[in-house]
Amino acid sequence: MPYSPRWMTGVCVQTPLRLVLTILAILWCGAPLPAARADALPSPPDAPSAAPGETQPPDAARQMAQLANEAAARLNENRLPEALDRFVKLFTLREENGRRVEAMTEMINVSRYLEQTGRRPAAIYVLQTACNLAMEWPPEPVVLTALTQLEQWLDAAQQWSHALEYATASAKLAIRLDRLSDASVQVKRAFDIAQRLNDWKSALNVLTHWTEVIQDKPEWKKEWADAQFILGVLMVKNVSGSAGVEYLGGAMTVYEATANLTQWQTTRSMVDAIYDRIIESLRDKLLFFNSYGYYLFLAAILFVAHLLRHRLGARNTALLAANWLFYAAMGGEFFALLLISTVCDYLVGMGLGQAASPGAKKRWLGVSLCVNLGMLGYFKYRNFFVENVVLLAQGMGIHLDAAVVQIVLPAGISFYTFQSLSYILDVYRGEIPPEKNFLTFAVFVSFFPQLIAGPIERTAHLLPQLAARFHVTAEDWLAGIQLILWGLFKKIVIADNLAPLVERAFSPQAPLDSGLALAGVYAFALQIYGDFSGYTDIARGSARLFGIKLRINFLRPYFAYSMQDFWRRWHISLSTWLRDYLYISLGGGRGGRLKTFRNLLLTMALGGLWHGPTLLFLAWGVFHGLILGAERMILGPLKELPQAGWKRLLGGIVTFHLVCFGWALFRAGDAAAFHHWLAMLTSGAWGPDAPRTAAFLLLNAAPVLASWVISARMTQPPVVVAEPSLHGLEMSPRWRLAAAVACFYGIVFLGLDADREFIYFRF
Repeated sequence: MPYSPRWMTGVCVQTPLRLVLTILAILWCGAPLPAARADALPSPPDAPSAAPGETQPPDAARQMAQLANEAAARLNENRLPEALDRFVKLFTLREENGRRVEAMTEMINVSRYLEQTGRRPAAIYVLQTACNLAMEWPPEPVVLTALTQLEQWLDAAQQWSHALEYATASAKLAIRLDRLSDASVQVKRAFDIAQRLNDWKSALNVLTHWTEVIQDKPEWKKEWADAQFILGVLMVKNVSGSAGVEYLGGAMTVYEATANLTQWQTTRSMVDAIYDRIIESLRDKLLFFNSYGYYLFLAAILFVAHLLRHRLGARNTALLAANWLFYAAMGGEFFALLLISTVCDYLVGMGLGQAASPGAKKRWLGVSLCVNLGMLGYFKYRNFFVENVVLLAQGMGIHLDAAVVQIVLPAGISFYTFQSLSYILDVYRGEIPPEKNFLTFAVFVSFFPQLIAGPIERTAHLLPQLAARFHVTAEDWLAGIQLILWGLFKKIVIADNLAPLVERAFSPQAPLDSGLALAGVYAFALQIYGDFSGYTDIARGSARLFGIKLRINFLRPYFAYSMQDFWRRWHISLSTWLRDYLYISLGGGRGGRLKTFRNLLLTMALGGLWHGPTLLFLAWGVFHGLILGAERMILGPLKELPQAGWKRLLGGIVTFHLVCFGWALFRAGDAAAFHHWLAMLTSGAWGPDAPRTAAFLLLNAAPVLASWVISARMTQPPVVVAEPSLHGLEMSPRWRLAAAVACFYGIVFLGLDADREFIYFRF
């Protein structure tokens, strides 16, 4: 995990900070401490004796006795800050005089007394201070006792990051003391806490160290095999199947040698399944944009297209074969759906062109809508509809039995269905003539750079380019390579680097930390932008290498000063599709403000469901629809940018945070996860690692923000209301070369990684 904050172990070592930390601990404790019982608190010795064989300096002995008496007295007088300060000083003095065991034992007793009297935070502070100071000691059993007790209290207080740190430390100390039974217990506790934190790297480190210790001990063979099995499962889930097989193979060897046939068979089945999955994933990920296979495929198709550049029919035939090969590799079992949609809409388009009456046109349109929306509805929304009908019936006291089947979503179906429908709707409205050449139309529906996740192209823009001879210039090559490198940079360097922080923030086991909740949603805003706009840039760059210019899909979206402005900048191909074919068909802005509000709400609700068949996606769409409707009712339609700088700045801040709240709905996955994120946000707790988190976010946001600022200054006036330009920004060759080199080295440093698929592949 690129981002894994750890608390500083030695924060209490420096003497000038001790008093401040003591006061903070007491402020944390709250109510006054009940009077100390004489039988509960060990009485301080009048004159501590020297350790055997040592001569205790008289001044040190008197100072220790005085500190012990003062600490006990102030504890009995409920003067807790002063008492704790003296206990820490007494601990340090005894340590300096070689009386470590006595010093630690006394701190354990004091902390237990504080815990028994209801002051666990103070008890944790005392024991944590002692343990931090004892980290550099030679191995001592009493320190193991203290670490174990501290870890248990931290775990009970849900301070899991601290608990993981001290559980790991106690496991390592038990290993150094050769107390393997105690080490085994602490390893299991550290592993459990790491799982709770979704910190698989810490879990991996703990178990790896443990297996290295016990691998040559015959009496620990079973435990070693079990640890290898868990390591294998962790590697399979979080790294790769091939990495996990090595650990599972070691476990299988021991299970076979010890005649543990049940566990051996379980592990063997898992290894076989992993090998099957590796083979399948190699096929599935062969042509992901962040895999090497895609660029080998792209180079081969470019070579063939260059050879056939003067023969339009042959070139489009080769391109169609490449498109279908690409889709077969990405979602082979659903290739028939793409073929059905292509053939159906080609025939419907021809029928619309020959229809002599409005009624005949409507019947042809109905055929296309039934076929395309029928396929989309079954594969994407069948289970959603069934589950919600059953829940609604149960709420009305009606019992229904309905089977929910496992349906795999075909790759790209939401995108190529909308693109094909846009052609039919344009022909139906008489805006374009039907395409008579099936080959050209099939290439239009299945053009591989934008087939899986857009941008959703319009017929009038893409089809004429495919029907003409390719004319590829040096500028096309330069712009295409630049777009591909920038898209890979946004995906690999920015989006994938932020993914672990997002996963932690939206985990149901995440601690109640407002800072983590905010960092998580800000990180997701950057992640989804880097991921989706990165894909779009790679698609546009790949098409540009063929001399084809795809539409711009993102235009500095987080610089938007209103929600209307945001949807003119974010996922432009989808937002304009919804506007032109759904919002306007519902009536658009005609009929008064209430009808406009209704039309916006319905359009965005359906846009939310387009992203996924869950109630949270529906809520995300409704949320945006409500904001857009409120803006239209209060401010009217967006016509021009506000001129006042402070208005734009204020609008931008408000809009960005409204969008981020919507992203929390979008990312949460289910209602329970979203409620947990809300509880984190409103908890008021701010972890001490907040500055590091902020620096991490700024580091990842800096390249994107810098590119936006540069492009905003180079595009005057800002392109917001008008249709976005289809051409890239004009940059000097020197700046383009510098940007390309920076992107290239960022990609090379982190490497192509098809294990993290693009987010919009799920839609």
